[in-house]
Amino acid sequence: DHNYVSGEIVVYDGTAVGLETGRSYYVKRLSGNQFKLALSAENARRDQFVEFSGSGTLTPFQVGFSTIGAQKLLRRFDLPELGDAKDATEGGVGLFLNGVEAQSYKSSDKVYYGSLQNVTVLNSGSGYDVINPPRLSIQQTGHTGAGASVIAHVTGPLTEFLVDTEGLDYTSKPDVKVTGGNGECIAEAKMKLAPHEVSFDSTTVGGIVNTTTNQFIFPTAHGFKDGETIIYSTDGSTTIGIGTTPGNLVDKSTYSVIKNDDYSISLARTQNEALVGVATIPITSSGGGLHKFTTKESRLKVDKVNVISSTDFSTREVSVETANTYTDTITAFDHRYSRGEKIRFTGTIGGLTSGDDYFVIPVSKNEFRVSISTSLTTHVDLTSFSSGSFNYPPIVVEIKGQQGISTADATATPIVRGKIDGVHVTDGGNNFGSLVINDNFKP
Repeated sequence: DHNYVSGEIVVYDGTAVGLETGRSYYVKRLSGNQFKLALSAENARRDQFVEFSGSGTLTPFQVGFSTIGAQKLLRRFDLPELGDAKDATEGGVGLFLNGVEAQSYKSSDKVYYGSLQNVTVLNSGSGYDVINPPRLSIQQTGHTGAGASVIAHVTGPLTEFLVDTEGLDYTSKPDVKVTGGNGECIAEAKMKLAPHEVSFDSTTVGGIVNTTTNQFIFPTAHGFKDGETIIYSTDGSTTIGIGTTPGNLVDKSTYSVIKNDDYSISLARTQNEALVGVATIPITSSGGGLHKFTTKESRLKVDKVNVISSTDFSTREVSVETANTYTDTITAFDHRYSRGEKIRFTGTIGGLTSGDDYFVIPVSKNEFRVSISTSLTTHVDLTSFSSGSFNYPPIVVEIKGQQGISTADATATPIVRGKIDGVHVTDGGNNFGSLVINDNFKP
């Protein structure tokens, strides 16, 4: 039994071809009676060994270059602590009267192997999407165990808004409110006066033109008012046929709206006829392309939304390892939540409702309780645990204002860019690292 372990350094002395006398080599243990030699710990891990033939002796590195004798030194040791068991430190722990030093049972050598415990951000980068964080993958050459899963935590300010829908007919400037993401933003809507336009497929395939009911039936709310004057446009394609003179709707001509409901209209020639609901223009045939109705009068709509000021917004999703129903504490390693922060729960834990928001009461780096009150004087009683996760509520933009017609408000998408300020390990996997001692091979 050679008694060597993988990664141990030995010094060779002899005449074997391929080995150098006085040089150190790294051991790769094969069995109790066999091992191979490598030039580095990394080579030992990668099975890149030295080829040699011959004989000689190997001596552990610690004594390979030393002469055994008196140390000729003076050491100072802390007084022993009696009582509860305590992990010993590495190195010397005592000295006998004859000068023999007592060493701890703990070696200074280490084996870096097992599951992934944490990830340290060395370069946080910039320009990452806070709302849709980048996906991270953990890889290691030669890894054969279960994979690890991690989540990037991104933080940064709200920089701009993309207006998705403008609203239809505001009577005044609407208010803009941004919630979620543990951040604050002051924003202002900039308005414009513009006609309201609705484009539609006038062909039979489009299904908008109904020759049976003499209606235009749209898949979304059309936004026209009863009696409103609109301009019909064909963009040069075949016009829609009607049962009165001149036999078709006239391109670039005006008509009045008969509002049947929020999704369908009919046409009349004059505003009076439209308001009374008589003299509906009969429709006899569909058109030949993409047509459009445009209001004659302009309306007040949201042109853009400007950022006045913004703090950092964040995403901080953490997975729950366990929930203690006795102490009502939730364990999530390195959660980084602060007291009073609002977080949203997803999952199944007795006492909590998936999709609801709660307020953090930190207990430690890895544990916290939750409260339904901002006063944090009481916490939620937990009754069972299955699985779950927490995160800051999603970043949501609300544009609210009075409109001249009953319809949905304008909508906008926030653009939030920032840096990766942390990485949360949701599943550490296994078999990462190296079984060679002192070979800190990181994935």
